Amino acid sequence: MHIEHIRLVNTPQGVPGDADYALGSGELAAPVEGEVRVQVLALSHDPYLRSAMAGRHLSAAMAPGDVVRGEGLVRELDGHHRAGRLHFRENISHGLASAPVAFCRLTRGENQGKAAVLLN
Repeated sequence: MHIEHIRLVNTPQGVPGDADYALGSGELAAPVEGEVRVQVLALSHDPYLRSAMAGRHLSAAMAPGDVVRGEGLVRELDGHHRAGRLHFRENISHGLASAPVAFCRLTRGENQGKAAVLLN
């Protein structure tokens, strides 16, 4: 499958600009056991990534040549979720009072998948 991706070319100095990124393409290998193929419908390049690109983020730094990470809205292409073969990992806390504990678990790496605090 032919894909397109965005790579970090330079570590941005200040606000990232067009020259800090490059569009690339390639072939995506067939998924192996435990992997799924998704189509990215929308990509969010959040402000925290500025610190990741500068090597100052808690989770992982990005270096020139790396594929740019971000949160996205995706569609699973092979029907695994519909067929019950794919399950999402979520850590859901309830109520605003649970937010500090949820944040601490997140920063210690104790969550798997998406962490969310439901306010209602």
